[in-house]
Amino acid sequence: TLVPADGYSSSHCFGKYEDEYVGRKRYDITKPDQSVTKIHCQVKLRHVLPLMRFTEHFKCCMPIDALDMPNRSGWQLVVGDKKSGEQYNFLVDRITNLLSIMVLAATFPGL
Repeated sequence: TLVPADGYSSSHCFGKYEDEYVGRKRYDITKPDQSVTKIHCQVKLRHVLPLMRFTEHFKCCMPIDALDMPNRSGWQLVVGDKKSGEQYNFLVDRITNLLSIMVLAATFPGL
């Protein structure tokens, strides 16, 4: 078989869910007349092991819902775009922190 004895590629998921859609591979192919054709291939789980074995640094585009990221929604606040009404949330948060530090510094001299 193509599955090695050790490592993540020895997972039973490659055989159990072999028809599951994993992602998409995009290619730009230059034809003899120098025009470029964009190719989009769907990648299923059964394709991953041969691709890992016979290609180096294989990359494909995966839908974000297919990734196991339990903290994804928490990071959305940090890396996402601002929504309507969220322009001043950062400012209010920083001013509150600054005022808290000033009150604590004034109350306890020598800190």
